[in-house]
Amino acid sequence: MAGLAAARRHHATPYPRAFQRLADQLADPLPATWRPAPIDALAWCSATAAASWLTPAGRRAVTELVASRVPHAAGHTAPGAPHDRLDLEWMAGEHATFDTIARRLWGVPIHAPFLDTAVAAACLAIPPFERARPGSTSRSRGPRWPTWCPTGC
Repeated sequence: MAGLAAARRHHATPYPRAFQRLADQLADPLPATWRPAPIDALAWCSATAAASWLTPAGRRAVTELVASRVPHAAGHTAPGAPHDRLDLEWMAGEHATFDTIARRLWGVPIHAPFLDTAVAAACLAIPPFERARPGSTSRSRGPRWPTWCPTGC
């Protein structure tokens, strides 16, 4: 139960406080054998084992950078929201590359209706735990093709 309580504390930590905690942690030298606690994997942001390798100047620079983000971190941001946003941006970047290739090679634009602003906003409005349900897909049986697809798509 102690692990669950620690996980809840990490999950409930506001984003600005998580940045400040990381800046505080990096401000002091870490022992060469220091390793992050496993529970830190659930944190908004935490130092990795590589943090113990930082030189004093490097540690100061990273500490200052992280601390400078504290006033700009949205306190109401839910855990995972930055990752969702980065995933969406990555997908959009990949689409833009594919679109450029398709236009140059074949003169065909590639459309991405799921990247439409209104569609993306509607999808992101659904809490992450509601976006998929156990059993909605099965890796062992493959995707469930619609019955209207005569060739199995």
